[in-house]
Amino acid sequence: MNQKVDCSVYDCMYNATGMCAADEINVCGDDASEIEATCCATFHKGSATNALENTSPSDGTFIGCEVDNCIYNEDRKCELESIQIDTCSCSGETCSCESETCCDSFQCK
Repeated sequence: MNQKVDCSVYDCMYNATGMCAADEINVCGDDASEIEATCCATFHKGSATNALENTSPSDGTFIGCEVDNCIYNEDRKCELESIQIDTCSCSGETCSCESETCCDSFQCK
């Protein structure tokens, strides 16, 4: 199932005008009990215009999930049709590593 990933991490190489253009992403945060304890493990600092030539956000993204405490995690896959990845512990929209991102769609069991 291809899903939609809205992304506010504009310095990620997969961000194409606010949408994730990666074929698949992985959300991490094994024992997360709050949004800030999750992260997008697929984050790579860079520019989408330079890194992605044949991919577009309209192709959709597979969302893998390793956040065991999330109500949307179904056998390591997110069951939502759409999620929001955001900046959490970085200033503004600029992140330097995956741990500064988070999944705003996380809901603790």
